[in-house]
Order: sequence, then C-alpha cells, then structure tokens
Amino acid sequence: MNLWIRVDASLEIGTGHVYRCLNIAKELAVSGIHSHFICRAFDGHLIDLIVKSGFEVIELEAELKKSAGQPVEPVLKHSHWLHSSQYDDALHLQRLLDKRIKQTDCILVDHFALDCTWERLVSEKFNCSTVVIDGQADRQHCSHLVVDPNLSANDGKWKGLLIDGTQLKTGISYVPLDASFEELDVVVRKRLDNLVIGFGGVDRDNYTMKALKVAVEMPITIQVVVGKHYPYLGLLKNFCKQYSQVSLDVQTSNMVRIMSDADLAIGAGGTMTFERCMAGLPSLVTVIAENQKNQVLAAVDMGIAQQIPVTNYEASLAEALNAILEEPKSLMQMSIATKSIAENREKMAWTKLFCSERQEIR
Repeated sequence: MNLWIRVDASLEIGTGHVYRCLNIAKELAVSGIHSHFICRAFDGHLIDLIVKSGFEVIELEAELKKSAGQPVEPVLKHSHWLHSSQYDDALHLQRLLDKRIKQTDCILVDHFALDCTWERLVSEKFNCSTVVIDGQADRQHCSHLVVDPNLSANDGKWKGLLIDGTQLKTGISYVPLDASFEELDVVVRKRLDNLVIGFGGVDRDNYTMKALKVAVEMPITIQVVVGKHYPYLGLLKNFCKQYSQVSLDVQTSNMVRIMSDADLAIGAGGTMTFERCMAGLPSLVTVIAENQKNQVLAAVDMGIAQQIPVTNYEASLAEALNAILEEPKSLMQMSIATKSIAENREKMAWTKLFCSERQEIR
C-alpha cells in the first residue's frame, strides 16, 4: 500500500502540518507502508526537508493557472492558504499522478484550505480511500475517515460536517509525534531552572524575541528554538550573543532532548503543544493564530498550561515567570497533569489505524 500525503508549509501556513505528516510517514514506514508527499512550492516550503527525510515529493506549482468552467466553491476560513481554487489544485494533482495512485492506496490530507470539494474530486478520480486530519471542525468533509487529534477533540463538535459513512477518530492518541517522544521517561518538574522558548517554525510576529527579552531578566538558563524560515534570525543571533545563559538552535533535530531537559516552555498553541505535553513539560502559551484558540483553552482546562494574553504580553509573561520562580507549586501541578496525559496516551495509534483497523477506511 502507498500513502499519498497532501500537505503544505509556507510562511503563511507555518510548518506544523508537514512535521506531523512526516511523523506519520516515519511511523508507518516500519510497517511497510510507503509514503509520498504532494506539496505546493510556496515561499517557506519544506520540500527539501521531506526529501532529506527519505520521502518522495510530488511538487505542485506554487501558482496555478485558473481553469475555465470551474464550479462554485465554498469560501473557507483558510481558503487564502491555497492561493488557487480547490478545483485547480485537485486537477493539477490528477494530471501529475494519473497512472500512479491505485485503488488499494490511500490519500491523507492535512490542509485547512481543503474540504469536501477537493476530497470528492480526488476520490472520484482515483477511487481510493481518503483520510483527513482536521482539528478545526470548520468545514465539511466527505472522506472515508476524519482524524481529530486536538486536545479539545469530541464527537459533538463535528455535528453536521461529516457525510453519512464517514468514520471519526478523536483524541490525543492520534497526535503524530516523533518516535523519540514515545520513549521518554517523563519526570515531574519541581522548580524552574531551565526554560525553552519556541513559537513554531516561522513566528512572523516575533513572539520569540518578546519572550526572550523578558526571560533574560530572570535567574534561569534559556534555550531558544526557531525554524530556518524564522524571519528575524539575524537580530535574534545578535541578541543571544549578549547573554551567556542563552543558547540558540535553528531547525533543531534535538527537540526531544531540549524539551526533556527543560522545566518550562514558552510558546504558542500549535503542534508543539502536543510535543510539550508528551515530554511532561509545563508551558506558558499564547494564541498567535485564530486556529490555536480552542487548543490553548483545552490545554489550560486540562491543567497543563497557563495562557499568556497577547494584550500586554511582556508584562503578563514577566508576572507569570516571577510567580513560578517565587512559588513553584503551580509548575509542579502542571507537570503532574502533563505526565498523566503522556502516560495514558495510546502508542502507535496511526499504525493500528492503517494496519489493524484498515477496513474502517475503505
């Protein structure tokens, strides 16, 4: 069986979708499932990283010519991420892969700008099963299976958005993580000595620097993590050089070690929320994109994070850090909560989905 993964990264989209799909592909490779990625070459793409990881990439053009006679499509909250119509994206894919995708294969979609419109076009062309990763529940799907891995996942939020016959899987067990996270021996953090700052692969609004300027005033060591497309890298490097307690990693391959060594993280509510959770790492989180809002609220409700508002961000962050340094009880409580979630998460859920439970996506 071949798995064809339709996913994009860009300065606008970020990098989290590609990273979690890479984790799925790596997990399934152990079971003999071959994954191929289908990506548009947007500014800030990660096609080189995917290839370096050992997977084929079918590259779709960044700018697609508009086809005549297109059907009317719904305007989605994230339609602008696609920079084309769903019809043109699907048509281009069909032309490139006309003879390659077989009925026994599966197409996995992880893209907020694609919905039932795209899924139906591709499914009818190739007559194969389709699986969608979506935690937003803001558009309709007609795939064989929808997987909602969000912390806030529940069946009720999908009411009216799935056609009859579409299966639904929910919960943190379906968060695609690097295999190294599964092997961690999670420990409870009891005091704040080591801090990690990471706002994802792009961080266009530079919360990394905002957080760092606050943290350097505290008696702690600091590890800063950014992606290679982080737009303020020169300024950040110069700033970090001024402080002996600060280390900087760009496009790190050691995220598991960095998180396991830290006592607290400062970041956003994207994919790294799950990584922090599986590392048993408490966090101070901020909603830096609308699609992170429910995720952050769920993390706070579960006791694994504290939310730092965008308004008066620096002052609020300083207050939260000082409170933890003066009384680390809240740090310990968050750590205990994350440890419980990490220990109760079902392992290898994607392998079971595509192997043991294969009939559910046919």
